[in-house]
This record gives sequence, structure tokens and C-alpha cells, in this order.
Amino acid sequence: QYSNFNAGKILNIVEGIGGFEYSVQDGGTFTQRPSLPLEWDHMEWRIPVRVDPSSADVDWVHVREDRYCTSDPQVWTKEIRVESNPLGLLALEPWTDGATVIETAATSVIAKGQLYTLAGTPMSSGRVRFAFSGEAAKGRVIVSMRLQANAATNVSTMKCSIKEASSSPSSSPSSKISSCIPAGSNCFIKHKETGCNDESCEQHVCGVLKKCCRKKWHGKCKKKAEKVCTPCDCIEDPKKLFLLRMKGSRPVTKTCEWLEDQPAKKRKRFCNIFHSFGEIQAARFMCSVTCKLEACAQ
Repeated sequence: QYSNFNAGKILNIVEGIGGFEYSVQDGGTFTQRPSLPLEWDHMEWRIPVRVDPSSADVDWVHVREDRYCTSDPQVWTKEIRVESNPLGLLALEPWTDGATVIETAATSVIAKGQLYTLAGTPMSSGRVRFAFSGEAAKGRVIVSMRLQANAATNVSTMKCSIKEASSSPSSSPSSKISSCIPAGSNCFIKHKETGCNDESCEQHVCGVLKKCCRKKWHGKCKKKAEKVCTPCDCIEDPKKLFLLRMKGSRPVTKTCEWLEDQPAKKRKRFCNIFHSFGEIQAARFMCSVTCKLEACAQ
């Protein structure tokens, strides 16, 4: 098991799929450019790092990457957790799966529970870069990307798992989530599917009402979402385009101005549709004022 042949194969996996490399010079840098295959929903690594070459002491850096499903098959989240990094710079550059990045987040919990946050930087190589330095690089790091399929994304073989709601949420279930979510989100309406299309709101609600993520998003789920999830302000550009329908493989779009001129019954039908094509969203997300969404009245 210690043959050079096996060592070579392992090194290809570590450097290729895992994307790991590190240097102990000038305070040290630990870098990961992971390429989680679409056919895998997670991968987990423990990488040995010897800061002092003359010492026998080894730090084992724990890295785990997960791909999590949402109730929308076109939207998913990738999350990377890193612990026990002893080096002064931590650079994470996860692959976007060839999808469109909706939002990113990154945190590091350092000494005495202090929280450090930063934003990701898009790269031209289809990756997003997150760089932590100093004590933040050595803390418990979590980075996440919320992704949406576009015309170039192959989701036919993609695997993802369901993220369990935390048993000990960081905030009280009765408190409001600080960041807003789109007023057009199906978190604010009852429906027959499990969960809703905003991960933060979904987890907050399901942490209290578990059936919302196991059976369906019923009236109680909707009411809980209205209490703990804040809808973003309802504003719109009359000239903004929304996805009306697909004609074969081509999207047919209309403006919010056009939607406002439609009969009430027809307008309501368009506003009740949830679909998207790349960055082109449904009417309820682009024309929330015209759609007169219930969440806009909150």
C-alpha cells in the first residue's frame, strides 16, 4: 500500500479533484481549487501539513465539500468547510459547476467565538475565490455559493444531497432573518412540494416545523416564513424582461410594462408561474409590483 505506483495515483486525485497545494514559506499558504465531479454530492479530505520540516508534528487539515439540493431542481448550493488549518493564508477557489452564481457567503469563527466574514471574488476560470488571512485562516471556515443552472450547465447527471436543518440554530426560531429574500419566493405561499426555494428561510422554518421539509409546504409553513423571513422591497423596472414561456429551446420574454397591460386573470396566471432560463426569471421575481404579491404588502 506504500508503493510509488499507488502514491502517484493518490497524488493525482489530491491535486486534480481535490485541488490541494500548500507552502510553509512566509507564514504559509493553504490553497484548494476543488473540482467536485457532478456525479458526486460530496467529498471529504484530511490533508497532512508539517509546518516545521524538522519536526515530527503534523497538522491534519479537515476539508469537506457538499452539494445541497433545494426545492428548485435548477438551483443548488455548494458548501466547503475547513478546520485545523495551521497556515497564515487560506485560499479557497471552488468550481461553480458551470452555473450562474446567485450569491456567495464566507465566514470564519476564530478565537473566543469571534466571527469574521468576507465576500467571494468571481474568477474568469468559472470559480469564486475566498481568501482568509491571519487568525481567520486558522478558524472554522465555511464558504457557500448558491448556484442556478444556465444554458451551458449539465444537470442531467448532477447529484446533490438534502441538508438537514440544524438542531441548534444560531438564532431564535422566532427572530427575523437579517437578510431579505425575494418577495416572489415560494416560501411565502403554500404549495405541495417540500421546502421552499430560499435555503436560509427554508432551514429557519424547518428547524421548527420539520414536516415543511419532509411532506409539503402547507399553510403553517407559509405563516412561519412570513414571521421569520423578510421579503425584499418590492420595486421593479417597467422595461425589465421576464420569462413568459419557452419556445423549443428558446426563451420568450416580455416586459413588466407589457404584463401590466394584460387582463387581471391572465396577469395572475403569469405571476403564479415559477420557472427560469439562465438569468431570466419568472414574472413574480422581476415584476413583483405588477404581480401584487402578498409578500409585498407585509
